[in-house]
Amino acid sequence: WMLRLLCCFLFCILVSAEEVEDCQPSSQFVEDIPCIDNTLIAKEIPFCKEFVNYPIDSRLDYTALDSLAEQQLKRFNASLESTSEQCFKNRKVLTCALAFPKCSSDPYVAFPCYDVCFNYYDSCGAAKHNASCNTYPRTDCMSYNEFVPTTNHSGL
Repeated sequence: WMLRLLCCFLFCILVSAEEVEDCQPSSQFVEDIPCIDNTLIAKEIPFCKEFVNYPIDSRLDYTALDSLAEQQLKRFNASLESTSEQCFKNRKVLTCALAFPKCSSDPYVAFPCYDVCFNYYDSCGAAKHNASCNTYPRTDCMSYNEFVPTTNHSGL
């Protein structure tokens, strides 16, 4: 189910919000999520490890998801007009955040917040497309600063 959810979220990034009304990332209640510390699997997720600094669901196929995130980002970047370093970084943050939602014992799975999506579109010069970020939650989620601690970024 997690791979299906990931594919849905990755699809949401590439199309407008009007086309995918049913694809709404948010914190989802799931009983008894077996979380695993990110440091135990860092070698298995070489592409996303710099941004995954929190526990994730231990049932995930880490290697496959990391590879999927890397492949998806490479395909996307090949078609991207903006090739700025900040655009690539923010796209990677968003891709990895969607591939590896935060797991906690509350029991919740926290997906990236609106500002992660907004920063991606803004840094890639595609601010006119940031309406699709409205599908991202603004509470009970992971903000941009949780992935890239800084005070020098755009977003809400």
